[in-house]
Amino acid sequence: MLNELKELASAFRAALESADRSRFPVTLQAFPHGACGDTALLLAKFLEEHGHGQFDYMLGRRGDGSHAWLQRGSLVVDITADQFDEIEEPVIVCNGSPWHSALAGEAEHVADFTLYDPNTRATLARAYLLACNQLPGHLRPAPQSSEV
Repeated sequence: MLNELKELASAFRAALESADRSRFPVTLQAFPHGACGDTALLLAKFLEEHGHGQFDYMLGRRGDGSHAWLQRGSLVVDITADQFDEIEEPVIVCNGSPWHSALAGEAEHVADFTLYDPNTRATLARAYLLACNQLPGHLRPAPQSSEV
């Protein structure tokens, strides 16, 4: 399961990197810098649509800022941690992460942007579809499951 999650997370990150960022909301245009919250929500949708269930939206503190990632139990999935100097790995999928533990993160809610207000939901749905259009065909979610 970890290998499949890492492959999916890596593919989704590559899709975000190759998309026309000017079409993304401002929160994603400097990906991965400052994009962790919205990225976690988009990645959660992608992983759920590929049969990996729901994750918690984790939020931890780092100095004056914060960092968001996905977690289910001890399983950590993070495709934006490399915005921090000490992290070199662009995709983290592991059981237990000392770096994430040090952020003292708390589960804020289920990572699902469809639960947000209509404007946020629509904005993130557009970003999600833009990213998914960059994926290889076999990884693109079925059109009916992507409609939010």
